Amino acid sequence: MRLLAIPVALLLLLGASRVAAESAPAEVGEAALAGAPVSLGSWALTVYPVGTALVELPVGNPTLRPQAFHLVLILLRADGSVAANRSTDQLRLAPGQTLWMRFTVRHGDGAESVVIVPVSDE
Repeated sequence: MRLLAIPVALLLLLGASRVAAESAPAEVGEAALAGAPVSLGSWALTVYPVGTALVELPVGNPTLRPQAFHLVLILLRADGSVAANRSTDQLRLAPGQTLWMRFTVRHGDGAESVVIVPVSDE
């Protein structure tokens, strides 16, 4: 059974929790962003009853050249402990391109926030 095939509204009724950030996470420092010049928009985190987490966010390339990078997603519980983490495969964005990206993270039980760190692959 594919989890993403189930309508989100039904999963929310079954006990999934959804958290949305008001802005990009402040935890990402300038040093990390200097390594991969991409822009991260506001993220949304949905944790399903089976423990799988879905992280959604827009990622853009504000530069005039293509960017190759990957993202490190760290899911945090309310007490600041790490619930789960994931490193994405290599991503590439053309100059000026912005895409809405979705990532699933296993074992995200209890996650309430996300730290997203872009890492340059160039």
